[in-house]
Amino acid sequence: MPSGPQGLALVEKATVQIVAQGTFSEPSGQAVTVAGAGSGFLISDDGLVVTNNHVVTGAATLNVFVPDRREPVNAGVVATSECADLAIIQLPGDRSYLDVAHRCADFYVVSTPDGVPPNDWDEPDPDWPYESSAGAAAAGELWGLARLTDDSGCRAVYRDMALKIMDRLVAPEFLASDTPHGEGILRHGTYHERNGLGVDESVMFGDYLFVEGSR
Repeated sequence: MPSGPQGLALVEKATVQIVAQGTFSEPSGQAVTVAGAGSGFLISDDGLVVTNNHVVTGAATLNVFVPDRREPVNAGVVATSECADLAIIQLPGDRSYLDVAHRCADFYVVSTPDGVPPNDWDEPDPDWPYESSAGAAAAGELWGLARLTDDSGCRAVYRDMALKIMDRLVAPEFLASDTPHGEGILRHGTYHERNGLGVDESVMFGDYLFVEGSR
C-alpha cells in the first residue's frame, strides 16, 4: 500500500491559498492598491503550483499559505495562459540560494547607483562606462528576486532598482533606434571586451533580456 496521506487528505495537503496584491491605475489616473485571493495545487516536489491566471494577473506580490506552515511564503510567476486561465507559480526552494541572491543583489544596488553597470566594477578607468546587456539581465533578476523574498524592505529596494535600470535603458542614450545601420535594440552592450568582440554595440542576449524585462 502507498504510504503518506491518501484521498481527501492528500488533496488537502496539496492545496494552497494565494493572496495577490498589486497596484492598478484607474481611468482617472489614480493608483489603487488592491488585493485578491484564490487557491492553487502543488503539482511537484520542487514547489510548482498550478492556479488560475486571473489570480496572479497584475500582482506585484504573491503570498502563498502552505499547509503545515504558519507564515506565508512569497512566490513568483513561472508561466501563464490567458486563454486557458491557468498559471504556474514557483514557491521558494533552498533558502541558502535565496541568501546568496540577496547578497549579490545588495552588492549590485550599492555598487551601481546609476543603474547600468560597467563591464567590470573593479576596472579603474574603463574605456566603456556601460554594459547595457548586464543591466538588462540585472533588471529581470532583481524583479524576480523581489517576488521571491520575504523581506518587504528588500522587495521595495529590488523593485525600485529594476525599474530604475529599465528607465535608464529606454533613454535615448541606450536605445539604438537612431543608430545608423543599427541591428539591435540597445546600445553600449559588450560580448567580449578582452578579445575585442561585440564591444560597445548591440548584443543579442542583451536585447532578449531587455525585451523579457519589459513585459
